[in-house]
Amino acid sequence: MDWELERYQRQLGLVYQRRVMDLNVLLLGDGAVLPYLATNLALLGVGAGKGGIFFPANSARVEPHHLAGQFFFTRDDLGLDVSRAATQRVYELNCAINAHILNHATPPRFDAIVIAGDANNFDAPANAPVIWADVTNYGLWVGATHPKIAQTFTPNALTPALASL
Repeated sequence: MDWELERYQRQLGLVYQRRVMDLNVLLLGDGAVLPYLATNLALLGVGAGKGGIFFPANSARVEPHHLAGQFFFTRDDLGLDVSRAATQRVYELNCAINAHILNHATPPRFDAIVIAGDANNFDAPANAPVIWADVTNYGLWVGATHPKIAQTFTPNALTPALASL
Protein backbone atom coordinates (compact mmCIF):
# COMPACT_ATOMS: atom_id res chain seq x y z
CA MET A 1 0.00 0.00 0.00
CA ASP A 2 1.16 3.54 -0.76
CA TRP A 3 2.77 4.92 2.44
CA GLU A 4 0.86 8.22 2.08
CA LEU A 5 -2.45 6.34 2.13
CA GLU A 6 -1.50 3.94 4.92
CA ARG A 7 -2.29 6.44 7.69
CA TYR A 8 -5.86 6.74 6.33
CA GLN A 9 -6.39 2.99 5.92
CA ARG A 10 -9.50 2.93 8.16
CA GLN A 11 -11.40 5.24 5.83
CA LEU A 12 -10.20 3.73 2.53
CA GLY A 13 -13.18 2.43 0.64
CA LEU A 14 -15.39 5.08 2.24
CA VAL A 15 -13.78 7.92 0.31
CA TYR A 16 -11.40 8.28 -2.60
CA GLN A 17 -8.50 9.25 -0.34
CA ARG A 18 -6.22 10.55 -3.07
CA ARG A 19 -8.95 13.06 -4.06
CA VAL A 20 -9.44 14.08 -0.42
CA MET A 21 -5.70 14.70 -0.10
CA ASP A 22 -5.75 16.95 -3.19
CA LEU A 23 -8.65 19.16 -2.02
CA ASN A 24 -8.16 22.91 -1.53
CA VAL A 25 -10.47 24.06 1.28
CA LEU A 26 -10.77 27.64 2.54
CA LEU A 27 -11.93 27.89 6.19
CA LEU A 28 -13.45 31.27 7.04
CA GLY A 29 -14.57 32.46 10.47
CA ASP A 30 -13.37 32.21 14.02
CA GLY A 31 -16.39 30.86 15.87
CA ALA A 32 -16.76 27.77 18.04
CA VAL A 33 -17.08 25.51 15.00
CA LEU A 34 -13.69 26.41 13.46
CA PRO A 35 -11.57 24.22 15.80
CA TYR A 36 -13.90 21.26 15.27
CA LEU A 37 -13.84 21.58 11.47
CA ALA A 38 -10.10 22.21 11.21
CA THR A 39 -9.36 19.20 13.43
CA ASN A 40 -11.58 16.86 11.43
CA LEU A 41 -10.35 18.07 8.03
CA ALA A 42 -6.74 17.56 9.17
CA LEU A 43 -7.42 14.08 10.54
CA LEU A 44 -9.25 13.11 7.33
CA GLY A 45 -6.17 14.09 5.34
CA VAL A 46 -7.72 17.02 3.48
CA GLY A 47 -4.83 18.88 1.85
CA ALA A 48 -2.18 16.21 2.50
CA GLY A 49 -1.46 15.78 -1.21
CA LYS A 50 -1.50 18.53 -3.83
CA GLY A 51 -4.21 20.45 -1.97
CA GLY A 52 -4.29 22.39 1.25
CA ILE A 53 -6.31 23.93 4.05
CA PHE A 54 -6.32 27.71 3.82
CA PHE A 55 -7.15 30.34 6.43
CA PRO A 56 -7.74 34.07 5.75
CA ALA A 57 -4.91 36.53 6.36
CA ASN A 58 -7.13 39.06 8.15
CA SER A 59 -8.40 37.01 11.08
CA ALA A 60 -9.22 37.95 14.66
CA ARG A 61 -6.86 37.32 17.56
CA VAL A 62 -7.16 34.25 19.79
CA GLU A 63 -8.86 35.41 22.99
CA PRO A 64 -9.69 33.54 26.22
CA HIS A 65 -13.22 32.73 25.00
CA HIS A 66 -11.70 30.81 22.06
CA LEU A 67 -10.15 28.35 24.55
CA ALA A 68 -13.45 27.29 26.15
CA GLY A 69 -14.95 23.92 25.28
CA GLN A 70 -12.30 22.73 22.82
CA PHE A 71 -8.71 21.41 22.68
CA PHE A 72 -7.54 22.92 19.37
CA PHE A 73 -6.30 26.30 20.61
CA THR A 74 -4.10 26.50 23.70
CA ARG A 75 -3.00 29.24 26.10
CA ASP A 76 0.14 29.58 23.97
CA ASP A 77 -2.08 30.84 21.14
CA LEU A 78 -3.53 33.78 23.10
CA GLY A 79 -2.91 37.02 21.20
CA LEU A 80 -1.95 35.30 17.93
CA ASP A 81 -4.01 35.63 14.77
CA VAL A 82 -6.62 32.85 14.70
CA SER A 83 -5.35 31.89 11.22
CA ARG A 84 -1.71 31.68 12.30
CA ALA A 85 -2.59 29.62 15.39
CA ALA A 86 -4.94 27.36 13.39
CA THR A 87 -2.29 26.76 10.73
CA GLN A 88 0.17 25.68 13.42
CA ARG A 89 -2.37 23.44 15.19
CA VAL A 90 -3.39 21.73 11.91
CA TYR A 91 0.27 20.98 11.22
CA GLU A 92 0.69 19.57 14.74
CA LEU A 93 -2.33 17.28 14.25
CA ASN A 94 -1.12 16.04 10.87
CA CYS A 95 2.26 17.19 9.58
CA ALA A 96 1.35 15.94 6.09
CA ILE A 97 -1.28 18.68 5.70
CA ASN A 98 -0.44 21.75 3.64
CA ALA A 99 -1.92 24.46 5.87
CA HIS A 100 -1.57 28.04 4.64
CA ILE A 101 -2.59 31.58 5.39
CA LEU A 102 -4.28 32.80 2.23
CA ASN A 103 -2.25 35.10 0.02
CA HIS A 104 -4.78 37.20 -1.88
CA ALA A 105 -2.24 37.90 -4.63
CA THR A 106 -2.47 34.35 -5.95
CA PRO A 107 -5.50 32.56 -4.48
CA PRO A 108 -5.82 28.95 -5.59
CA ARG A 109 -8.95 27.39 -7.01
CA PHE A 110 -10.93 26.14 -4.01
CA ASP A 111 -12.91 22.91 -4.01
CA ALA A 112 -14.95 24.20 -1.07
CA ILE A 113 -15.26 27.30 1.07
CA VAL A 114 -16.40 26.52 4.61
CA ILE A 115 -17.83 29.44 6.57
CA ALA A 116 -17.56 28.55 10.25
CA GLY A 117 -19.73 30.60 12.59
CA ASP A 118 -19.60 34.36 12.29
CA ALA A 119 -17.67 35.17 9.13
CA ASN A 120 -19.41 38.37 8.09
CA ASN A 121 -16.16 40.29 7.79
CA PHE A 122 -14.61 37.92 5.23
CA ASP A 123 -14.93 38.09 1.47
CA ALA A 124 -15.38 34.56 0.17
CA PRO A 125 -14.09 33.97 -3.37
CA ALA A 126 -16.84 33.13 -5.83
CA ASN A 127 -15.03 30.21 -7.45
CA ALA A 128 -16.20 27.34 -5.22
CA PRO A 129 -19.25 25.96 -3.44
CA VAL A 130 -19.91 27.49 -0.03
CA ILE A 131 -20.60 25.26 2.98
CA TRP A 132 -22.01 26.87 6.14
CA ALA A 133 -21.20 25.50 9.59
CA ASP A 134 -22.53 26.79 12.90
CA VAL A 135 -23.97 25.76 16.25
CA THR A 136 -27.75 26.10 16.32
CA ASN A 137 -30.33 25.51 19.03
CA TYR A 138 -30.59 21.86 17.98
CA GLY A 139 -27.00 20.88 17.12
CA LEU A 140 -24.17 21.44 14.68
CA TRP A 141 -25.34 22.68 11.28
CA VAL A 142 -23.31 21.94 8.16
CA GLY A 143 -25.03 22.64 4.86
CA ALA A 144 -25.40 24.67 1.69
CA THR A 145 -27.50 27.42 3.30
CA HIS A 146 -26.85 29.70 6.24
CA PRO A 147 -28.68 28.34 9.32
CA LYS A 148 -31.38 30.34 11.03
CA ILE A 149 -30.16 30.80 14.60
CA ALA A 150 -32.73 31.89 17.15
CA GLN A 151 -30.31 32.69 19.95
CA THR A 152 -26.63 33.39 20.54
CA PHE A 153 -24.47 30.53 21.76
CA THR A 154 -21.23 30.46 23.67
CA PRO A 155 -18.29 28.32 22.52
CA ASN A 156 -19.21 25.83 25.26
CA ALA A 157 -22.45 25.12 23.40
CA LEU A 158 -20.61 23.07 20.79
CA THR A 159 -19.91 20.05 22.99
CA PRO A 160 -23.54 19.46 24.09
CA ALA A 161 -24.71 20.28 20.57
CA LEU A 162 -22.48 17.57 19.13
CA ALA A 163 -23.57 15.14 21.83
CA SER A 164 -27.18 15.66 20.75
CA LEU A 165 -26.51 14.43 17.20
